[in-house]
Amino acid sequence: MASSGFKLPKTYAVGEEGELQFNSGSVFSGSTGLKYNFDTNQFNFSSSMTMNVVTTGEEGNNWGADAFSSGSDVGGGTWHHMDNAEGAPNGITAGTTAKTTHFTPTNYLVVDDYGFSIPADAIIAGIEIEVTRKAEESPSGYFRSCDYSIYTAKDATDTPLIPLGDNLSGYVDYSTPGPNGFWSDTTFGTSSFGGAEELWGQTWTPSDINSSRFGLLYQTENGRFGSGGALVDAVGIKVYWTIGVGLADGDPGIVGKMFVTSSVAFGMPATSGTFNVLCISTGSV
Repeated sequence: MASSGFKLPKTYAVGEEGELQFNSGSVFSGSTGLKYNFDTNQFNFSSSMTMNVVTTGEEGNNWGADAFSSGSDVGGGTWHHMDNAEGAPNGITAGTTAKTTHFTPTNYLVVDDYGFSIPADAIIAGIEIEVTRKAEESPSGYFRSCDYSIYTAKDATDTPLIPLGDNLSGYVDYSTPGPNGFWSDTTFGTSSFGGAEELWGQTWTPSDINSSRFGLLYQTENGRFGSGGALVDAVGIKVYWTIGVGLADGDPGIVGKMFVTSSVAFGMPATSGTFNVLCISTGSV
């Protein structure tokens, strides 16, 4: 049946958030769905689809249960006592060996087995990583430590280990570290990467995240050759997700689809108000 009392305040671009306004007398039903006709500028109910409220969720920080070193030394040192980077922060650290070449990175510190349990029907929205770390030496001149590269990995046990997706360290060169800067040698700090809407240049499923092989690859750059390097206490990961598929992509003849992102009690007569919506495609029917 045709709906009444709905108003779309404007035309939305793909990815734009907005509001769907409704007036008193509109009735929502959990057994039917809502679709928008771009030609007639009207919303209609249809018994052939459903409209789902999008639920947001997050899990973490989770802490890796397995840490190891991978790759050869290219001059910036290699990681040792890697198991000290497993679990939650406790002040006991993994470290790096002496450098033999100026301003070159370490090999990879790899951490995986995060024990996530993301719902199977979730859509992964973002991944955030926090590295608890400090420097072995005071940041003086060219003797200092900073983030060099960090990647997420669907299978951190791959051989050979090949970084995929985006490096979010922000490192530019020996004089221009990323946004986390050069580290203190007296107190632990946190290097933060990613966030609620950052997918690291990859596509993700819940099974990818829930796998014991899901993890990260991490390198530091520790200045001029000689002693003094990075100390890593723990590496935490938080995953953000949503559940709710809006209108099905396979619905015949419908190109325009929207997610409903507000909490609504379906099956109850509605008063005046708004839905928050996210436009995921545009077109005509």
